[in-house]
Amino acid sequence: SDFFKAHRHMHMGEKPFKCSECKKCFSAVSILKKHLRSHQPKMSRRAKKMKKKSKQNVPDFLADPDYEKKHTCTVCQKTFSKSYNLKVHERIHTGEKPYKCPKCDKCFSQNARLRVHRTTHAEWAHEAMWVRKRKPSIPTEKLHKCNVCEKSFSKSYSLKVHLRTHTGEKPYTCDECHKSFSKNNLLTVHKRIHSGERPYQCNDCLKSFSVISHLRVHKRTHTGERPY
Repeated sequence: SDFFKAHRHMHMGEKPFKCSECKKCFSAVSILKKHLRSHQPKMSRRAKKMKKKSKQNVPDFLADPDYEKKHTCTVCQKTFSKSYNLKVHERIHTGEKPYKCPKCDKCFSQNARLRVHRTTHAEWAHEAMWVRKRKPSIPTEKLHKCNVCEKSFSKSYSLKVHLRTHTGEKPYTCDECHKSFSKNNLLTVHKRIHSGERPYQCNDCLKSFSVISHLRVHKRTHTGERPY
């Protein structure tokens, strides 16, 4: 039988089945067939989806893994399937940030990032749950690497803040109690202890909070949500 022949080839060290592409030899036809797949071009996700739907052969040009990525960055040669994604990516190199927060004038390279940022202000705190559920897909490039723990970041400022976890630096100090913090937003939240400010208000019972995360937890008492 074929099984016995293949078994005998294994013991004898015989490899009578040769690959026509690379001339590599194998002891069984089944192993040769499996090997031949390595010479076939990888099918793109789009091609696989089409093949699954139609259950027919997909045109050769769709089987090309680079077919969908025809927009190339002239700086780092990274490719994208859509011209818009390339446009967004290029802002990493140019530093362009066309989306500005109307509250604090902070700028962002993508509108989705601006939406997430806006929820840190009391006026748009109600959007926080919507932004979290929507989970927009934001392509990022992490070009800035920490030389201590190898963690990477998309912005040089984020790396600068991260490095404080290694150095212990806390450049932001409270004028009232002289407590120091590594981030400015942590100092802002801390100052509310002294001022009594509670900018985040519940729309249902009008209870106020100094931190937006406390408001989110509180809202579950009205919705009955139990995420954990």
